[in-house]
Amino acid sequence: MASAEPIPIMVLSGSPYERGFQHGNRFADAIGQALGRRLASLSAADLSQAHSRASDVLATIEVMAPHVGAELRGIADGAGLEVSGIVLRSSFELLSPPTATGCSGLAVQTREGALVAQNWDGPPGSDAEQALFVHVGTSGFEFATVAAVGGLGWLGVNRAGFGFVNNDLVLKSCCDGIPSQIVRRVFLGCPDANAAIEAAKSLPHMAGRAYLFGDASNQIASIEVSARHGVSVCRSGSFFAHTNHALNDQIRADEDSELLARQYPSSQKRLEVLKIREAGCTDACEVMDILRDRTNAPDSVCKQTSLREPTQTAFSVVMQCWNRTLFLARGMPSATEYQRVSL
Repeated sequence: MASAEPIPIMVLSGSPYERGFQHGNRFADAIGQALGRRLASLSAADLSQAHSRASDVLATIEVMAPHVGAELRGIADGAGLEVSGIVLRSSFELLSPPTATGCSGLAVQTREGALVAQNWDGPPGSDAEQALFVHVGTSGFEFATVAAVGGLGWLGVNRAGFGFVNNDLVLKSCCDGIPSQIVRRVFLGCPDANAAIEAAKSLPHMAGRAYLFGDASNQIASIEVSARHGVSVCRSGSFFAHTNHALNDQIRADEDSELLARQYPSSQKRLEVLKIREAGCTDACEVMDILRDRTNAPDSVCKQTSLREPTQTAFSVVMQCWNRTLFLARGMPSATEYQRVSL
């Protein structure tokens, strides 16, 4: 198996603003380039509207989660960019069309404790934008998150041993609220799956999303959120799998089936493979093996880009909640090795 260059790991310390500044300063060039590429396709009118909406979202964030607002301002100052641009970096819901990031996720109870895992899929080349950010505050380790540089994070685990992954859902409804990367930061302040579920119910979700939770007490949960129908929770079971289509009947009724078929045509096949392999999912090594699965390639759990669906696995992660251990692979895990990170 190839030994690809591992995902960069950066320890951020101090206040939220100071951590943001360190992040922005370290990756200033990469952040500017990535943001420039994403915004280059927008007309002048659309770009102005996006920055205006980002300013409105920032005002909401600074009321609901002021520490997140401070970190965003720190990233902007460290990178030498406008804060509205950094808000857009963590707010793909404000940009049209949003970047496709179809993913495959698992949450499972084992004898040792809860595992939460995911293959995160994105456009070719997006693997180079990812890093693991370890946040250390005045009381020590707070949380770790894998994020695109300049962003707040896709998934993570905190000092209480609560971890989560998430999947894009393609729904018709949307509303004003807070982008999902800010929602994820709220989750990282929760001590366990129960608290994260209650937090999800209290937040204004802009669009469709599915989250898988696990915690140090070996509790797992699967939730789906919709701007129209709110939060659907599933707690029964020792194994949850999710890809990019809704599983709850009410939220499925809100699905944009035509756009889903165009954007994530592999979703059903990936979920079928995950479910078939449930019986052999008893520890981190077996979960890694599932995430390497190439059945139905290129439309596989370990995804390869194709004309039909131009995304591929950019990184893979398995989180052991009970001892805050991550296993990370950059790129497709069928071709690279996992690195172990103890937090």
